[in-house]
Amino acid sequence: KLILLDSLLQEKMSDLEDQAVEPGPDGDDFSDSISTFPSQYHQQGSVAMGLDKSYVLHLAQCGDRVCGVSDSGTLGVYNMDTLVKSATLTPHSGGAVTGLASCHTQPDLVTTCSMDQTVAVWDLRLARHSPVHTLTQAGQGAKQTHSGHSCTKPLSCVAVNSAGLVAAG
Repeated sequence: KLILLDSLLQEKMSDLEDQAVEPGPDGDDFSDSISTFPSQYHQQGSVAMGLDKSYVLHLAQCGDRVCGVSDSGTLGVYNMDTLVKSATLTPHSGGAVTGLASCHTQPDLVTTCSMDQTVAVWDLRLARHSPVHTLTQAGQGAKQTHSGHSCTKPLSCVAVNSAGLVAAG
């Protein structure tokens, strides 16, 4: 289930469904790796996200920073050139971070979603480690019953378009 956080976007999406066009064949031929990937790539640096083994769930470029969400549920903010960590955020009080997105038109903002069904917008220029906006779903939320127990479904992804509209699901 996709939860659109802006009713205008929902209206626009339904208008676009009527105008869907099938794309033609793209002509990509991946049989020759040299012509497909003409540049050689070399590792410039690496960084450990913690002392224990951890997995990177999401990465996003935010201006001159790289933000990463790990399986520990935290958001790490790193300098793009040196990979030095500048901040560690535990964004959501009700659960681990499950999604991360940035917007190229607003590179200092990063958006996260969480197990607690909230979306938080962070301004990386600010020294305080609290969101500038927290978005929640009005009403009961997406509830599902399992074996007689009521549980809420977490948000697992978030996206931000160039106009700053947010969608999470």
